[in-house]
This record gives sequence, structure tokens and C-alpha cells, in this order.
Amino acid sequence: MGVQILDCTLRDGGYVNNWEFGRHAIASILDKLEAGGVEIVECGFLTSRPRDEDCSLYGGPEAILPLLPQREPRAMFVAMIAMGEKELSPQQLPPCRPGGISGVRLTFRREDAERAFCWAAAILDKGYQVFFQPVGTAFYSDMELLRLVERVNRLRPFAFYMVDTLGSMYPGQVTRQFHLIHENMDPAIRLGFHGHNNLQLAFSNAQVLLGIQAKRQLILDSSVYGMGRGAGNLPTELITRYINQNIQSRYNVGMVMDIYDEYIAPLRREYQWGYSMAYHLAASHACHPNYAAYLINKQTLTMQDMESILRAIPQGQRVEFDKALVRRLYARHQSRQIDDTRAVEELAG
Repeated sequence: MGVQILDCTLRDGGYVNNWEFGRHAIASILDKLEAGGVEIVECGFLTSRPRDEDCSLYGGPEAILPLLPQREPRAMFVAMIAMGEKELSPQQLPPCRPGGISGVRLTFRREDAERAFCWAAAILDKGYQVFFQPVGTAFYSDMELLRLVERVNRLRPFAFYMVDTLGSMYPGQVTRQFHLIHENMDPAIRLGFHGHNNLQLAFSNAQVLLGIQAKRQLILDSSVYGMGRGAGNLPTELITRYINQNIQSRYNVGMVMDIYDEYIAPLRREYQWGYSMAYHLAASHACHPNYAAYLINKQTLTMQDMESILRAIPQGQRVEFDKALVRRLYARHQSRQIDDTRAVEELAG
């Protein structure tokens, strides 16, 4: 099975620093990833709410063009449209032009699937390769996933993705879902995997997929030092070195290390991401990581307190973050925990 690495540092990593990498850093990261042999490089988000030139949030592909390496590229450059997150609609997308981004990653929630297929077809008509990415494939039933794959076969995108949105998938689940999709999807369509590291499984899940003997192109998403929201992602430096040593030596890992030294290490001193007990609990209960982030920020809870609140979230409201709900559950938990009746009586006596 052939494999390609897709680095998403400038997009997924942007959740950590509000996408404020700096224009020079963005251009340098793109250049070093391409020079290091990474096959697909994600430049950031395409959005209807772009920011200034120091952010990896763009109002269109033309804003990305000046940032790309000024040489004949070996890598494929892409950007993401996230439906429901101030997205850029296909009507606002200009036709694909040589020398710019050549692919669009389209991510969508289950309720937006119908519109996503229409958007994907429109993006394909504009000349871009489409990466079709449903949020949280772990929570699709087999029949729902097969119906999706049947329509993907007619759409014929560049890639279809397994997305472990909550970082809750164990290797057996990843393997089972891979085979379900692989055996029913057009062989020409690449199969991608986007994992999160809530259970410290992003790297091991990638190794499991690489060990499957299948005639299909695989895409593995990663980011430098695993930079990403919450528990973060598969680290680019780990997976590229693993492929070099176990499959084929083709990546210059030194370039990835340069990115870490110059741009990611300074951010690490200011921001936190990566595995933590709280994000582990969120994944264990199949809860959105923002629930854990909200409770961490309260700085009043033990891990057992946090787990008690996560357990109280109704099953149907765990995958999507509901701030009002977790606020109520936190307040209820605190009111039960703080009972100072005895202390008041002792002071009164």
C-alpha cells in the first residue's frame, strides 16, 4: 500500500495560536515541508472571515499564492473549507490555476452531508482535487458509512477520510473501519486517516494502517510536534522517520526539526497542547475535547470530579460541544460538592 503524508500544522495547529503564525513563518513552514519531501501540505483555512496576512486564514486561493515556494513544486498544496465554520462557498472559489493550491479539503457534519456532496461536485467543477472528510466517522453505523461510500464512488473525489474527531478510536476500530471502506470504495480513491492523540494512539493507529496489505493509496495527516487543538495530532517528525526506517527512505526529517526549532518551540513555551489526563477522559467518554478544555479552565476540579461531569453529559450531546450544557452541569456539581452546613453550625456554636 502506498502512503502519502499530509501535514496540517498551519491549519489544525492554528487552533492553538489562533492561526497567528506570521507571514514569514507561514511561507517558511510551507517551503521546509515541501523541501523535506512531505507530499501534501495544508496551508490553512479558506474562510469568509479571513484575517490579516500573518494568519493562516484566507479569503481565497489568491491569498495563498505568494506564500508558496518559488520553484517547481514537488508537493501538492491544499486548504480546508469547514462547513459550518465561516466557510467559503464554492461560488466564491475561483477556478483552479497553475502554481497555486490544487486541492480543497471539505469537512462536514452528518447533518450537512447532502449539501457537502453538492459543494464537492462544484469544487471539482472548478478544477480542484477534493478531499471529502465527514466529521467523526467513528460514530457512523456500518450502513450509514456504506451509503456514504456508495455516493463517494459516484462523486470520485481525490480522497475520502476516516476522521477520529474525538481521538477515541483504538487500533481494532481503525482496522475494522478501514476494511469496511476499502472493500467497498473505488480503488482509485485514496483513503485518508486524521487521528487525534487523546488516548496516545495517533502514532500506533498510523502504524497499524501502514501494516495492512491493501492495494490502495493511504494518506496520513500529521503536524509538526503534533501541534493541534487539545491533545493534538500525529507528529510529522515521528511518522516521517518511521516511514524512512520501515518502508522507504524519502523524507528529510531535518527540515521538520528546523520548523520545530524556529517556529514551534517558541509557541510551545507560550501555549499548551498534547496528551493530558483531561483529554484522555474526554475521549474515553466519547466527548468533544472542548468539554475537557472548559472544565480544565475552571481550575477547581479533580480528575474524578471532571469524569463525573463528563459522565452526566447525555449521549446525544457528547460529540458536539454545548457550552450552556457543560456550564449547567458544572454549576450543579459544584452546588452538590459545596455543603458548608456543618461549618456554619460549628462557627455559630
